[in-house]
Amino acid sequence: DDALVFLFPLGGSVSRPAYCHKAAGMKAKGYVAINDNSEQQMLSGSAGIDWTYSLALHHTQWKWVAFSSLETEVTIVKTTGQSIKKKSRVGINLSDRVYDVNGPKHLSRSIENAVWIESRAIPLKHSININMPEKGELSGPWKIKSKNPNREEDINLHFVPISAREDHLDLSVIGMVSDFVQPYGYFNGTITIKDGETTYSIKLTKVFGVVENHNAKW
Repeated sequence: DDALVFLFPLGGSVSRPAYCHKAAGMKAKGYVAINDNSEQQMLSGSAGIDWTYSLALHHTQWKWVAFSSLETEVTIVKTTGQSIKKKSRVGINLSDRVYDVNGPKHLSRSIENAVWIESRAIPLKHSININMPEKGELSGPWKIKSKNPNREEDINLHFVPISAREDHLDLSVIGMVSDFVQPYGYFNGTITIKDGETTYSIKLTKVFGVVENHNAKW
């Protein structure tokens, strides 16, 4: 399986590196036991990897989007015109505010953004808007869209939260704060992305995943 791996200078400083290792849309299997039941049930599904080691900035904010799916409808179009529709393993990892690369408007983007199709990582070339509902993380759908949609790259997703994992820590008297909300729910929408001579059109219907909003002072 491909991984998206990078070293990033936080705040533009080489003395504050962040090492990130990301992957999505991977096959997974394991066992689960409920209430100390000795009977274990074998499960299969999809999973991702989200691992970071960094000397974080004192004040750090981010939004994050991720899902992994075993069977998602994908239309594959070659430059020859050949078209194939099939169910594929698909995953995504998107963020903003942490690993953003400055540049011309149509090129400014987070280097953490990528789509995985059948284990192949395809980095996004353009920036993404991650818009959460105005009244809070659980008050309505999140909208995740390309800032500059085109025929080679177009993200258009809606995320509907079910509930959330969250933590709120206020130790501002010693300079530490953490407001963390990670809703889980379902994605619907479309993704178009070109990789070399191949264009992928992905349709998402009720794909389970997570989003995140975090404001921290470490």
